[in-house]
Amino acid sequence: HAGEDAYQGDRVGTSRAAEEREYGRDLETDLFAHLHTDYLLLGLPGSHPTKGIDVTSCLVLRTRDDAKVAAGLARMLGRWPRWFEATRTTEHDGVKITSYPDFPEPLSIAIGRGLCIVAVGDDAPERVIAGLERAKGKAPEQPPADWMPTLRHAPPGTNGIGDADLHELLQRQLPLLLTIAAFLPVELATFLPLDDVDAIAEQVAPLLDRFELRRLRTITGWQDGCWTFRAVW
Repeated sequence: HAGEDAYQGDRVGTSRAAEEREYGRDLETDLFAHLHTDYLLLGLPGSHPTKGIDVTSCLVLRTRDDAKVAAGLARMLGRWPRWFEATRTTEHDGVKITSYPDFPEPLSIAIGRGLCIVAVGDDAPERVIAGLERAKGKAPEQPPADWMPTLRHAPPGTNGIGDADLHELLQRQLPLLLTIAAFLPVELATFLPLDDVDAIAEQVAPLLDRFELRRLRTITGWQDGCWTFRAVW
């Protein structure tokens, strides 16, 4: 909320008050307070000038109280009956999976075992199940050994690490980056045609491999009310 207020040039609390008017309650206390601050994103949403937008992904959040998260989410989704009235419910190992076929993209949500899993895409239910199965495993107490040099750059309150293939990232996000670049000052702007994005990504791939730059690592942290995201390349 503070970031949105600053971006819009509004007084602190403006966006939160507007949100409360829209939903009829304060989502900060009704829903988000019952979630932990760490998350896991599985999949890589992106866009392509000819293939369109690909939103296929899965977001995993840890809950403080499954029942309160489920109740708060139900109240929030109830504000959009057009998209969230028609549902299909299945179950996996005692956890209910609710799918919403009328949402702009196929959406499935499951809350249970201390997790809230939100998946988007044609295989959304399968992604939710995969997330539940993955959660059965015990998380390692320490990051992999090859992460140790990178963690010298970790922010305070580190709570998450991630790896991304930069070639795949460029394939999916290059159209957006090029569109943004066109609005930069002329000294920085690039006007490469968007229909060349596949060729551009393929041309970059050998250079990434040659200089061992294909892996992009991310680190997140939360401390004293401040969330930090760092990319290490």
